[in-house]
Amino acid sequence: MAGFYPPGTEGGAHQPPSDQTPDVKDWIGQLVGKMVEERSSLIFDLGGGDQALAEFCRELSLSEFCASVGVAPLSIYMTGPEVEDFEHIVTIHRSKVFETERSMLVFNESLVRAGKTPEGAFDAIMERPEILELMETGTEIVVMPRIIHIAEVRKAGLGFYEAVEGKAGRDGKPLDPLKRFSIKTWLDRMDAQLSSGKFREWLP
Repeated sequence: MAGFYPPGTEGGAHQPPSDQTPDVKDWIGQLVGKMVEERSSLIFDLGGGDQALAEFCRELSLSEFCASVGVAPLSIYMTGPEVEDFEHIVTIHRSKVFETERSMLVFNESLVRAGKTPEGAFDAIMERPEILELMETGTEIVVMPRIIHIAEVRKAGLGFYEAVEGKAGRDGKPLDPLKRFSIKTWLDRMDAQLSSGKFREWLP
């Protein structure tokens, strides 16, 4: 998130002072408090192995706190096609350390290994019985297509919509028309998926 929303800029992402668990837990607590006071949406982008949120949830009953202040949390699990990644998500889900009534499982096609096509890449995961377990508890599945020109967008320091609109990047130039078209196609595909079902209600 910090790559697309640079810290210190208007609307920029916030980062903990260090990656030490106590600092991360304090950072989470401060942002959760600010979210409640300002009645705003809040997105935490945490790695799959990050234990700070799990400890925070256990110690402070975060699920119960959210319910008490009218916050409707949404869990978004991102995975590539590797079964090991999916198994880690199942472990987190079963731990119930932060129970949410709403959750999304996102198949990220950008994580498909070079030289392989996205078609069928997630079949091994879809065949796992744990998929039904997740879906029975309200998890919705989303496929995020590969973003071909993600490196150029990041290098330019632009958001996706800024890139499509032809805004100049760090070098003072916009992305070329073909790249802008490719990014717009990706945005349209994502919008088509997220406009159906419960996603419009769930996402801020």
